[in-house]
Amino acid sequence: MAEIPEMKFDPEEGYENTSMYPTNPVTQQEARAKMQRPLNELMTHINLIRNLLMGVTGADCIGCADVSGEGGITVLAQLTELKAYVDAVSAALATAQFDAIEIAPYGVTTGMLNTAAVTRVKISPAAIGTEEIEDGVVTGAKIADATIPAGKHASKSVAWGDLADGCVTGGVGANAKIAAGTITKDNIALGTITGDRLYNSTVTSGKIADGAVTASKLSTSYLPLSGGTLTGDLIISKGPANPYIKLNANAGQQKTILFSSGGIGRWALYSSPVAEAGANVGSDLVLNRYSDTGDLLGNVFTVTRSTGLATFGSGIADDTLTAGRALYADANKKIVASTATTTELGHLSGVTDPIQSQLNNKLPVSGGAVTGDVVPGQTKLVNVCLGTGSPPAASSVPRGTLFIKYTP
Repeated sequence: MAEIPEMKFDPEEGYENTSMYPTNPVTQQEARAKMQRPLNELMTHINLIRNLLMGVTGADCIGCADVSGEGGITVLAQLTELKAYVDAVSAALATAQFDAIEIAPYGVTTGMLNTAAVTRVKISPAAIGTEEIEDGVVTGAKIADATIPAGKHASKSVAWGDLADGCVTGGVGANAKIAAGTITKDNIALGTITGDRLYNSTVTSGKIADGAVTASKLSTSYLPLSGGTLTGDLIISKGPANPYIKLNANAGQQKTILFSSGGIGRWALYSSPVAEAGANVGSDLVLNRYSDTGDLLGNVFTVTRSTGLATFGSGIADDTLTAGRALYADANKKIVASTATTTELGHLSGVTDPIQSQLNNKLPVSGGAVTGDVVPGQTKLVNVCLGTGSPPAASSVPRGTLFIKYTP
């Protein structure tokens, strides 16, 4: 039997020789040529073995025995499989197409591929799994619009952090990136949608099903419409508008603002629960004061709605007034103290007519003109003395007599 020569690659280390086989070939043609070279060496050696074997025993008997330790596998079968593999690789090199089974795992790196050498038509469906793609290598710029349909997304495979701002829009028709009904409550994790992720007016009452928002789904930092305790300050700011606080209830119901200390009432300002019977009667404004234990001390004032008059339960004290002086309204209609004392004011008690007109109708003791008749009463003596001397004794003059004495 002819001696079969030992097969050796040139260079002997084969693909491990980085000088002959650089990691990054200059051109695609050079890469193919260098990959083909050891394959050609292998093919030449196989053909040599085949010719030697056929020349000694004939084609039908060569390699028919089983390989030692490999039941059912013959040398001929191995050589046939090897040749088919070499032929497939040669054909793939000629057409620049490889099946997944023809490339050893990690045998081809990105540095061995020219730009655009691998296109999607050269990759079989499902040939590249998620475990074969490094994190971050696939970006939005590398994915053409509409190339990834919904059916190719695993459930929950796209997280909020994987989406750039504004990349997912509602759209209409061909521009719609979210199909109607694709986002349900089961697809949204609790807490993932916050106020800063919603555009103004995007959530309306028509988009919220009845009963969908319950107290258990709201944070405890919100005050329910049914009422509650506000632990912080309430500031109403409306810019150029007119803010107001409105207490609304049916007529005849008391509307109260209560001021408390330690939970115990101190002041109560309210609209009285007096029924509104018409003619502006009822719902008067009342201010009451309360003791340290919350008991009613008394009414401060009541403003009657129908008249606008204020009634003060404990009087009015004004530090700008002077005690013991009569009050009057000045030119500005302000209540001020006059110079008249309360004692002087008391002298007017019982006066029923104007005082000045009464004084004008009196004859001064210094004398004056009497414009009317002087008619003495029957029991009166009128004595007019002119000059010196004394009038006669009253007993000597009849009553009802006018006695005039003149002394030159």
